[in-house]
Amino acid sequence: MISVEQKIRGFQERHRGFSRLRAFRVDFPNPALSSPEHSVTIELQSEDGAKSVTTRFTGVQRLRLGDFNPGMGCYLEVRSVANDQLEALRYQVFNSEQDLTLSFYCWDFETAYRS
Repeated sequence: MISVEQKIRGFQERHRGFSRLRAFRVDFPNPALSSPEHSVTIELQSEDGAKSVTTRFTGVQRLRLGDFNPGMGCYLEVRSVANDQLEALRYQVFNSEQDLTLSFYCWDFETAYRS
C-alpha cells in the first residue's frame, strides 16, 4: 500500500507544468452529512493548452472556494494531515496563489492525464 507521503510526492510530480484551471466540479450527494462520496474534481491545463490533468478528491470536507474564474492560475498544494487527529481525513488541499481561494480536506485522490 502506498503511504500518504508517497502519494503526495507522486501528486507533485504529476502536476508539474499544469497550472491553468480548466474545469471544476463539486459533487455532494447529501450535503447535510459528511460522506466519503463528497468529491471535488479539478482539471488543470498545461500552459500551452496541449495537455490536461484531472484529479478527483474524495471524502471532501470544509470546502472553501472564492474568486473563481476558469483559465486562472491554480497551483495546487497537498499536505498530509494524517497525524493531526482529523477524523477520516488524510490530506489538506489548497491553492498556493492568492488569486483563487481554494482549500479543503479530503480522504483520498486519484489523477488521470489527457492530451
